[in-house]
Amino acid sequence: MVADPGAPPAARARWHRSLPVSYSLFSGLLGTQSVIFCKAISTLLRTTLHGRSQLGSWFFWVCVGALVLTALFWVSRLNKGLRLFPAVVIVPMMQISWTLFSIVGGMVYYKEYR
Repeated sequence: MVADPGAPPAARARWHRSLPVSYSLFSGLLGTQSVIFCKAISTLLRTTLHGRSQLGSWFFWVCVGALVLTALFWVSRLNKGLRLFPAVVIVPMMQISWTLFSIVGGMVYYKEYR
C-alpha cells in the first residue's frame, strides 16, 4: 500500500514511519513461532533419549515441518525487509520484535512465568 500522494507531507511522513514498525511486528509475531517449535522438538528428543521414542509420533513431524516453515518465513521476511527499508531501521526493529515475541510466547505457552 502506498500513501496517498495528495495527502499532506506530515501524513505521508507518519505513514512511512509506521510501515517498518508494522512490518517488523507482523514478521516477528509469526517468525518467533520457530522458537516454540524448537523447544517442543527438543523436549520430544529428550524424551526419545530417555527410552520412549517420539520419532514415530505425528506430533513430532508436525513440529519439524512447522519449524522449517516458520524459520523460512522469518528469514524471507528479514531479507524482504532489508530490500524495502534501510538496514539501520529494519534490522533492530525486526530483532526487537522477534526477541520480545519469543519471550512472551515461551512464557505463555510453556508457563515459564511460574
